[in-house]
Amino acid sequence: MDLIGLITGELKQSPESNAIALAQVAREKIGGVKATLFYGSCLRDGITPDAIADLYLLTESHTASRQGRLARFFNIILPPNVVYLECTVPDGKLRAKAAILTIDQFTRLTGSGTFHSYFWARFAQPARIVWAENDLFIKKIANACKSAILTFATETHNKLPAKSEVFWTEGFRHTYAAELRAEGPDRPHHIYFSNKQRYDFIFDTLVSDPPAFRSTFYRRTLRCWLGKILSVARLIKGIFTFEGGLDYIVWKIDRHTGVKVEIKPWHRRFPLIAAPGLAWTVWRRGGFK
Repeated sequence: MDLIGLITGELKQSPESNAIALAQVAREKIGGVKATLFYGSCLRDGITPDAIADLYLLTESHTASRQGRLARFFNIILPPNVVYLECTVPDGKLRAKAAILTIDQFTRLTGSGTFHSYFWARFAQPARIVWAENDLFIKKIANACKSAILTFATETHNKLPAKSEVFWTEGFRHTYAAELRAEGPDRPHHIYFSNKQRYDFIFDTLVSDPPAFRSTFYRRTLRCWLGKILSVARLIKGIFTFEGGLDYIVWKIDRHTGVKVEIKPWHRRFPLIAAPGLAWTVWRRGGFK
């Protein structure tokens, strides 16, 4: 089995029923969806009422998604736009945040032409296709995920280390450092060991056919600085993207780091004014790693 075979097999694995339920709600809310991807911590640990699942909605065009003109503009200059979703199943209320991209954006942003790691670091990890319109979209997604893995390798290392564990955990640490990620120090190891066989297979594939590495200290440093700026921009944008945005952000930080921040009524009323102060409070308490 080669790398594209591994990725295609992963993408085609049957997702859990809760992911299917959330994906259906997403398709009803957003128009023009050609494929729905499920990835992230809930893919590893399962979707439960106390978690928020991560979906990607791939559309054919921005206009087909039924977003407003301003939203379409921001999804072009600072993708992705994110919507908050809920649905009720016998186990309780499920929640998800769904990112919206065109299929062409997804292909470009996971590829080697994209400097920042926001997209290719995520899709170097496993994903499932909850729904796709046809096999062409499955093929496009599989090729984009393969590009994400190769870009991850070439941008996080200047050569392959001796061990797969070092390759992945050091790579994840670098990409976390390129965002304001509320992640604990053990997260890279948790991700690696959650699917060790998969990550080791990819590493062995890279050993047998090494890509052209281009990571340097200066590229990594620049990526970290650029990433902080983009993360702040996305944080501010995200406050207005979905209902309960401030509460979601605080919940996420608490869940990963234990840092608790009180949201006051005026914060919700004036989120843009409140955001810098809240971010500073979280930073001082160690919420951003």
